[in-house]
Parts: sequence; structure tokens; C-alpha cells
Amino acid sequence: MLMTAALGAPGLAVDSTLVVPPELRQMKVAMGGAQWDLITVISAEGEKTSFGLTGKFHLVEDLMSGAFEARCDYGIFPNAEGMDRLGRWRQDNSGQVHPLDSQEAQEVAVTESYLARHGFFFPSDCPRPFAYWSRS
Repeated sequence: MLMTAALGAPGLAVDSTLVVPPELRQMKVAMGGAQWDLITVISAEGEKTSFGLTGKFHLVEDLMSGAFEARCDYGIFPNAEGMDRLGRWRQDNSGQVHPLDSQEAQEVAVTESYLARHGFFFPSDCPRPFAYWSRS
């Protein structure tokens, strides 16, 4: 799988007064340290095999907002899922895109957003506010 990272503006401030658990500090150092402070977007491309089908896979994670998109095209059908400023969504095997807007889906989306933006590397940003835009 090919992964790329986009660098953000240098000089992003990190709150040095925050007490960060040593495990998080150690994990961040082991995974590249302060270089993570410069990355704003991660993308990956490769192949994915599911239910005996293999297809092209594409993933984009926005480390600033927690938005993400994961797509796979198996030839017979594409599918995708993601989260953007309108909320969590999924494209099923029919090609239709459906909002995942139940209360439970919104609660799960907060955790998915935290993971997509690698929030564990940026504890001074937690909790970073996240809100859905109105669909009306």
C-alpha cells in the first residue's frame, strides 16, 4: 500500500503545559515524533480483497478535521464510506449513498473522527469540537 502525507503550515502551536500520558508521548516519538505536527492529510492507495473480490482501494484522512473517505472499486461494484462536514455516510454495493445519521451513528462518528485525525498524537487538541452541519 502506498501512503503519502501532506505537510501543513510550519509553526503550529502545541500546548506544552498539558500533561500528556507517557504512553502517548512514547507512541508519538516511536511513530515519527514532531514530524506529525506538520502533517495535515494522509492518503493511501492499494488493493483490498473482500469476499473473494480484489479491487483498487483509496483512503484519505484529514488530520485537521477528522474527515475521511475510504473507497474500493471491485469492478463489479464500488463501495465507499466516510465522514465530511455533513456527517457520516456510506455508499453501498448498489452505488447509492446513504447518510448514517442515527444517534448511535453520530456517537460512533465522533470516535471515528478522533481516530481519522490521529487524535492520540495531539492530546492538547482534545476534545477538538466536532459538529454536523444541518441537512435542511
